[in-house]
Amino acid sequence: MKKPELHISIDIETDGPCVGLNSMLAIGAVAYFDYEEVDSFYAKLLPMEDAQQNSETMVWWATQPEAWEEVNKDQEEAIDAMNRFGMWLLDRKREFNASLSAVAWPAAFDFGFINWY
Repeated sequence: MKKPELHISIDIETDGPCVGLNSMLAIGAVAYFDYEEVDSFYAKLLPMEDAQQNSETMVWWATQPEAWEEVNKDQEEAIDAMNRFGMWLLDRKREFNASLSAVAWPAAFDFGFINWY
């Protein structure tokens, strides 16, 4: 018998488009089971030490001062945030006895950063 699916909608914020060169600043996820939201996760990450901010991305962030301020407070080490995210996923998988199905738009962009981290 096939396990039910727990859909995980993921969104990230970055300071540029290049995985490994730019930093992921935030990761958010919402878990949906049987078309209902059942839980959410959010973490703000400290930028990587050797990373660079992309100038075009920073022009966009300048148009979003409240969001920029929010994404830059209460940050944590990336390893801690990603470990918490991994545990959150495993806990949801066990709680619902379901397989996980991750979704994002654009998936290649978001998942590239998530995989890097």
